[in-house]
Amino acid sequence: MKISTISKLILVSTFVISLQSCDTQGSSTSTTSTAGLNTVKQMMTSSTNQGFSVLGNSNSFITNALIEAVMPDELKKINTKLENLGLSSLVTKEKEYIGKAAESSVNVAKPIITSAIQEMTISDAVSILSGGKGAATEYLKNKTQSKLIAAIQPQVESQLNSNGLTSLINNATKDKSVKSAIDALLGNKQSSTNSNVSSSISQYASQQIVDGLFEVAKDYEMKNSISKSILGTLLGGSSN
Repeated sequence: MKISTISKLILVSTFVISLQSCDTQGSSTSTTSTAGLNTVKQMMTSSTNQGFSVLGNSNSFITNALIEAVMPDELKKINTKLENLGLSSLVTKEKEYIGKAAESSVNVAKPIITSAIQEMTISDAVSILSGGKGAATEYLKNKTQSKLIAAIQPQVESQLNSNGLTSLINNATKDKSVKSAIDALLGNKQSSTNSNVSSSISQYASQQIVDGLFEVAKDYEMKNSISKSILGTLLGGSSN
């Protein structure tokens, strides 16, 4: 069924007002508001599943432009310095190992995301709808980002070490010029470079994995308008 843009906006506005009314008055949730809330949750589940599908495949993770774009600046600086010192192969291996660590992080991260989605309220849905495109992912990011990083970092560090990253760093830092350059980047005093580098990389890798998850989810959400989904529910079918 074809409807005008103005009609769509009116329907969305009406839906938001009805949600606010149900929430503030404490009345039983109407069929429409329940369906709308569930639609928001379904969008979140679909978008984050898209993110997890990328994290769950190391090759997809390594080659995904959205993942690359959220690499922390500190890790970019380390990698650039290593490449300038002729250690591009170490950077390639590091990225490969981070991709494998991303795979192992999915089982830890997914329950945290699922729980946050299940705990959503009608007020949360109202806020998300008012925020426009991308607001659902931003809501989830604000709710779970720090919790996700804290949860996956120990596992990421263990995975990076078991895959041989520490050994590669040990070999690279036998060269005093490499050791000094990395020390300067990390603000190290002396001697503990190897452990500090591997710990720093695991920290930055965990941040990239989590931020990458949300970037992929947001991209999916932006391409699959949540307003259209809600309108489809309200109209009992497609909103196109």
